[in-house]
Amino acid sequence: TGTYIRSMAHDFGAILGVGAYLSSLRRTKIGDFDVTDALSLVDFEQTVVQAKALWASH
Repeated sequence: TGTYIRSMAHDFGAILGVGAYLSSLRRTKIGDFDVTDALSLVDFEQTVVQAKALWASH
């Protein structure tokens, strides 16, 4: 279960009589995973290339 942030925004708008929505939502942590530990796209691509080279050598 979790908090439904989009639903909360909608509900707040309904309560205020103005309507509301989220234009964006970014999850920065879930469980042990944190966005600060994420690889950049460049680092991820390099890791994939290295893994393919290692796999091909076996």
